[in-house]
Amino acid sequence: MRAPQNGRHLTDDHFTKEDVAEFHRLMGELLSTCRAIGEQYAPEGAWAPSTPGLLEQFGESMQVIADISRPVNKTRAGLRRIAGRARQRLYEDGTGRAGLSR
Repeated sequence: MRAPQNGRHLTDDHFTKEDVAEFHRLMGELLSTCRAIGEQYAPEGAWAPSTPGLLEQFGESMQVIADISRPVNKTRAGLRRIAGRARQRLYEDGTGRAGLSR
């Protein structure tokens, strides 16, 4: 995260309990999804393409990457929303401290 131009910095105090809970939920969901994708495509711990031809395997790998990319992008967007709310609290507070009760 970039520091604001006025020299104030985002701190833990700018995040609410709800922000932290959402952050932890998003990360937990991402890791669970990645684990499920890994179990689907590499049940024995190593990826074994289901198609014999190399070009088909590349196609299959694109599906694996897409299955991973969607939840990563969803999580990234959620983290940006959380950080954006915290930055908004920083900018709205003249002292650089949100003074939120947690």
